Amino acid sequence: MTDSTPGRHQIWWKTIDFRPAPAGWRVVSLFGDRRSVLPMPGWLIQERYLIDANDKVVSEPDDSTYGRERRVAPGITVEGYDWCVQPTDENMRDVDTTWMVLAPDQPEPSDEEQAAEVQRRATVAAKRAAARTASS
Repeated sequence: MTDSTPGRHQIWWKTIDFRPAPAGWRVVSLFGDRRSVLPMPGWLIQERYLIDANDKVVSEPDDSTYGRERRVAPGITVEGYDWCVQPTDENMRDVDTTWMVLAPDQPEPSDEEQAAEVQRRATVAAKRAAARTASS
């Protein structure tokens, strides 16, 4: 499950299915200016539901007026999750380390592209920090 929004009610995503990826799919993540490229085992199909501040489910997926809200998230396996497949944004409320998903024949980004992305992220983080300071 993935917590994707802070606030009075939080949106969580529950994995309901998994679709394996053909060999060669990769997830590129950035940790500061360090790049990590890991194989992508597949895609997770997830349904949305809401929880309140006490972790009580207040809204579950249903087939009501708008139907079920689903997403397809790229999966990744990492040691910190005991090598289980998790969505790339799992437990990353304030930081999204995933940069891109690469298809089997797609080349990795260049060092210049990586430097530009690191700079873009630093600029966005500085703007967010300034907005938090201004609203305090």
